Amino acid sequence: MASFADPIVPPSSIEKKDVYELVAHELSKLSLMERHRVNQDVLGRNILAAVEPVQLSSLGLAALDKKLLTMKEKQYYTLAQSLNSPMIKDENFRLKFARADCFDPAKAALRMENYLKFMHDNFGKDGLLRPILLTDLDKAERDLLKSGSMQMLPCRDKAGRRILARIGAFGNGRHSLRNKLRVYAYMMQAASEDEETQKQGCVVIMWPPSNSEGSIRRDLQNGKTILPCLPVRVSATHLCLAEDQHLH
Repeated sequence: MASFADPIVPPSSIEKKDVYELVAHELSKLSLMERHRVNQDVLGRNILAAVEPVQLSSLGLAALDKKLLTMKEKQYYTLAQSLNSPMIKDENFRLKFARADCFDPAKAALRMENYLKFMHDNFGKDGLLRPILLTDLDKAERDLLKSGSMQMLPCRDKAGRRILARIGAFGNGRHSLRNKLRVYAYMMQAASEDEETQKQGCVVIMWPPSNSEGSIRRDLQNGKTILPCLPVRVSATHLCLAEDQHLH
């Protein structure tokens, strides 16, 4: 059976039943309650997130702050503290991470540390001190942003979630992986400023170019790199594929 752990699986060897079995195997690792929460989140029916009690946000933020004090692996959070970062002192900033992981303090603290590491690696010390600005992107990255291949749609889904659309090729030969990740980080930071998106997460729609198996694999791998670092969770992803056997 095909596995996510396999480095390369020849497309011709993958059967639909293998995919279904793999999904079932991964879901079987979750408790009944966890599966219910995942399904509700995907469908935009996370009631606790949609109707967030005031006490929940204050208690969740306090739990996150306590976890940040006691967690051992926090190199970039400590570095931000040493720089007297006004960003990490901002309750609204920390609340984004608490909400992104449904007020699980351990997961939220890890997400925040991952975010600070990602920002430091891609934007230097400025990424630890303040939100990134459009002027932080270079010309190639601004051109990539203006191309419209990745954009926030002006509408929302029925649950009120923002929709990020990725249509066609994202960039060309002159755009490095770092360029793409920096643009994606800028887009998701902008999305995270919306309170409803902080609570409900956002939806991603990907429509890659036809006959682009390699591009799809790269997109999925890049997603694994950046998703754990985002200040907002992606609650659902729709991958639109052509009716080609090798893409299934």
